[in-house]
Parts: sequence; structure tokens; C-alpha cells
Amino acid sequence: MNEVETYIYNLENKTQKALIKYFNNIILSFDNVNTKLNFKIPFYYYNKKWIIYINLIKPNGVEICFNNAFKFNDIHNILEAKKRKLVKGISFFDIEDDMIITKLIETIEASITYANKKRLIPKKY
Repeated sequence: MNEVETYIYNLENKTQKALIKYFNNIILSFDNVNTKLNFKIPFYYYNKKWIIYINLIKPNGVEICFNNAFKFNDIHNILEAKKRKLVKGISFFDIEDDMIITKLIETIEASITYANKKRLIPKKY
């Protein structure tokens, strides 16, 4: 069991545990995505670039947060900034809505596509 699986296993709130386990499986189903525990929450990396983290929302929810969400296209307009400058997220309190899950998967794909872009401007030495 890795550190994120241990984190999920040790969560006391059953709703949050089920939500994080579900979303962890969805996010890790993408190629080249790995997870690591940072700041006591799960972070997800695509080719060593941070793309997503999952944050707990009291009392029974989770928020899937996307790094650089201001820079990629949120085609479904489902992400909220909440006064943050780089990160936008979507909050979940249940997983009954299949349409929102489909939109979330497409947003994960957009995040990975953005992280996969090559640097077009050469570095200055």
C-alpha cells in the first residue's frame, strides 16, 4: 500500500473516504499519472508535473483542484477559483451525477494536455 492509499484507508469520514477512493482511481487511470502525499493531502503528477490535488471539505465533501486551471480551457465551466490565482476546483459531496463525472474526466484530460505542452520559447541562459 502506498502513502496515498494509506491516507485514504485512514480517513474517518466514510463519505470522504469513498469520494477520494473513487476519484483517486479515475485520476490514476490516465497514463503517466502518479500520486504522492504532500501537505497531508493527495497530489497527482503527470510526467513529474503537478496537475491535481484532492482537498477535504468539511463536513462530507472533497474538492478536486487543478493547477494552472486559468491557462487551460474549462470547456464545461465547472471549475471555481475561490479567490485563488493558479488553482481552480470542483467540489463533490456525492458521486451520483454521471454527467458531472464525464465533465470531470474531460477536465482532467485538458489538464494533462496543458501539462504535456512543450516549451515554445527557448530558455535564456
